[in-house]
Amino acid sequence: MTSVRQNLYDEFIPYLFAQGEEGIARDWRRLFISHNDLPTTEASRPFLQFLVGFHPKIQLTTKEQSFLTPSKPALLSSADLNNLLRDDNSQVDISFDYQISKSLGNVFGIKEQTDNDGLGARWFATLDFSIETIIGTVSTLGYSEIGPLSLQSIARREPSPDRLLHHIAQLQESGISIGNSTYSKTLQHFATVGDEELFEGLTHTAMHPEEFDNFAKHPSFLSCAAAEGDFMLCRLLLEASHLKTRQLLEESTNGALLVCLKANNASPMVGFMDIMADGNIEVMHSTANAISKHVCEEIVPGPAKDGVDISSYATMYRRLLRLGYPLAAKASQIILFRLGREGLHDERDDLALDIVSFYEGSLGPERGSFRVHKLDLPDAVAQQLPKSERFMSIPSKLSTTSPYHPLQMVFGTELLGSIIRWGFRSSRGMPWDGTEFSKPAHFFFARGIKLVAMLKERGVRADDSWARSVIVPALTVLLVSGEIKRFHRPQKHGHHYVTPKVRETLSLKEAIRLCNLAWGSYVLERLPELIHHSMKEWKLKFKQTQPELFIPHEREYAVGSRLWVKYGPGGRPPFATKLKRQYRQQQEGADASLDPDAQNSTVKESSEVKTEDDFFQDFEGFDRFLK
Repeated sequence: MTSVRQNLYDEFIPYLFAQGEEGIARDWRRLFISHNDLPTTEASRPFLQFLVGFHPKIQLTTKEQSFLTPSKPALLSSADLNNLLRDDNSQVDISFDYQISKSLGNVFGIKEQTDNDGLGARWFATLDFSIETIIGTVSTLGYSEIGPLSLQSIARREPSPDRLLHHIAQLQESGISIGNSTYSKTLQHFATVGDEELFEGLTHTAMHPEEFDNFAKHPSFLSCAAAEGDFMLCRLLLEASHLKTRQLLEESTNGALLVCLKANNASPMVGFMDIMADGNIEVMHSTANAISKHVCEEIVPGPAKDGVDISSYATMYRRLLRLGYPLAAKASQIILFRLGREGLHDERDDLALDIVSFYEGSLGPERGSFRVHKLDLPDAVAQQLPKSERFMSIPSKLSTTSPYHPLQMVFGTELLGSIIRWGFRSSRGMPWDGTEFSKPAHFFFARGIKLVAMLKERGVRADDSWARSVIVPALTVLLVSGEIKRFHRPQKHGHHYVTPKVRETLSLKEAIRLCNLAWGSYVLERLPELIHHSMKEWKLKFKQTQPELFIPHEREYAVGSRLWVKYGPGGRPPFATKLKRQYRQQQEGADASLDPDAQNSTVKESSEVKTEDDFFQDFEGFDRFLK
């Protein structure tokens, strides 16, 4: 690439990074560096900070490293500051004694307070010194806020929305705010949305900035402006009134969310968030951070008698994601664990998929990027954020293979393994003919496998060997305990999983086929190898750790299910059918005689015919039925 222009780095890289194309931005960066085109301004600093945190192996040039942290502006000397204030009645005596007093005040935490906005406006309008130098001097003198006149002077000196936002960021990094005046907030809003026409009109308006806060006189101002044909002033007054109203509405709704959160009641929060979504009202950073903190400190991940309606919290969290804010990874895991352990699997599935959609950039108001909580950022990035900032926007096209991606922090192996096991423990229900097998609930005991497979397809790390190590023991427990009841007998028909016939239980081969179907590939090996090696080893472990699984119980179903599992889809041999019929006749006779002793003896006799200890015996002789 050849070009007569230089400094393309500061034009291409910030634009691509703002569009969420961080991969393309990295490619262009390599090209620019090869042609010795390096950054010259701080416009590329967000991209460079992102590289240091999320791609630590990339080596930055010396020039790039100089823009990682904001440069400290030079301070005015005492003589220069006296010259600056020479013609002002509020001149501050910058003498040696003043400097000593100022230093002692800083040591003891005493700051000088000056509310002279006119003085600050004259400082920023002075062309002898840069705006950065004046910001550093104002910060040293102890100012914590500038007024609307000072902000207007900055905007008039550099009439560009981007430059104004840049200087506002410098002020915030120096601990100086722009205040809450209507003029300052409106000017910042115009700069943020990029409305250059209204930005220029408000910057050069003849109306005093403080008059924008006098809402009682706005009707008379509008009448005069309309009579004089000054329609720009009319637009500015209407926009200022609208923004002030939205600001009050935003503060009141966020305050209501915090009141509900303090009462540990998430149900009203759902209604307030619906109102905010319909009215395009934003959630404040502080509110979203307070929700994360509350979940981490007040909600336990397991079932507890604490009066928490975790289903309402899950619904509230889904609304919050649509408003553009995630919870910290720890808070997300607490809600997902609590939902799964309380058996609310449908709510858990919906929330998990919404979290993935948010981190893909397809859910939420921001397109091309998503917010990440400060606790989930790499240390190199989190340390560079201002203390007041709790969230950072990063490109949505960040590779999910990155260990710093929020998806990998939320969906760890512990949570994914629990999701699979919860499905095996809650396998209930009666399937119907023509099941589509399109969502996790359609897979019954394999619903957790299906959910993890769907998460895997969208970037969550979960390999086949890990999934097999979780599925095999869970499937062993399910078969040994006899908890599979009244499932359809699935048959393979083309590429679909058809269930045309009702059957009391699935065979082991059918259960394996269902697990493989849910995972999307052959996560479990052929049946003989699975039986003779993996499941047999787990049965021996369960005999030591969970002996209650092998205690005889109602034998009619237990014996029949064991035999059906053993013989696979070929059906039960005749003696098994005869055994079950004999047991049923004996049971009916015992019930008719109402003799408890006789009933117990009948159960004992049938148990001696076939016990759970025979479950894994003689499988070698039946391999021909299983192939």
